[in-house]
Amino acid sequence: MERIRIEIENDAKLDEIHIREIETIHSWAETFGVASLETKRSIISALIDRIVVNSDYNLDIYFCITA
Repeated sequence: MERIRIEIENDAKLDEIHIREIETIHSWAETFGVASLETKRSIISALIDRIVVNSDYNLDIYFCITA
């Protein structure tokens, strides 16, 4: 019972983190459309961890989003 209770608490904490991330992304989406180029770059740099260009010029984009 204790193990299950701890798992439920951990899941609830993760849910809160994911909800905050989603809210942040939504606010960025609203801002992005009317933002300056500098602000758009800042938003994109916060969302993207890295971009890998493969030998065949295909891109692998790794995001900073955990949700």
